[in-house]
Amino acid sequence: MKKILILISFLVLTSQMYSSDIFNILPTGGATLVNNDTVTIKWIYPDSTDDVNIWLWNGFFGTFTLIDTNISATLGQYNWYIDTEDFSTKCRIKIQSVNHPEIYGFNTGYFSIVDSANPASDVSDKTSLKGFSIKVFPNPLLNSQFTITSDIPFENSVFVNIYNLQGTKVSSLTKSNITGLKSFTVNVSELQPGIYFFEVITNGKYSTSKVIIQK
Repeated sequence: MKKILILISFLVLTSQMYSSDIFNILPTGGATLVNNDTVTIKWIYPDSTDDVNIWLWNGFFGTFTLIDTNISATLGQYNWYIDTEDFSTKCRIKIQSVNHPEIYGFNTGYFSIVDSANPASDVSDKTSLKGFSIKVFPNPLLNSQFTITSDIPFENSVFVNIYNLQGTKVSSLTKSNITGLKSFTVNVSELQPGIYFFEVITNGKYSTSKVIIQK
């Protein structure tokens, strides 16, 4: 009986030790971060001597990128040198326990990462841009991922802006390091069903496409 009580006490204590959530403080939603800058990621992981992994979530591409691993949770902060090729307005930070991966936390809201060499993700005056042809498929979309193809290879960075029927830009992203390719994918899991217009700008060229989301 005594052994059973000791075992129950141990299980309760263990559960209490690892039931804490991880709270992110910085960066905050709505912030705009610039590639090649250094920013401080902060978090609170109460009552833990665990290590954590730090991830970057890109909502447009539906991908996690490992920023760093085995960082002492008690530090509560990490200086992040931003070095990424996938720029987006749908980014979040995930802090995850190394020993207990079921324990993790995200910062609140989305932040943006823009290209330090070309921080503007859109072009206000498009009259000087040359037209080119793109296709977006599947269209209508029944899941959460489109493929954008071009009749010519992409060069340098590709900017994608998404507008609703009211003309309001609801999302934007920058895809880099795809020179020579004629296609790339875009994750739109955050968008509600409806009709949208995709605007693609790359290397002085400009094109649009109407897209229907039926997921």
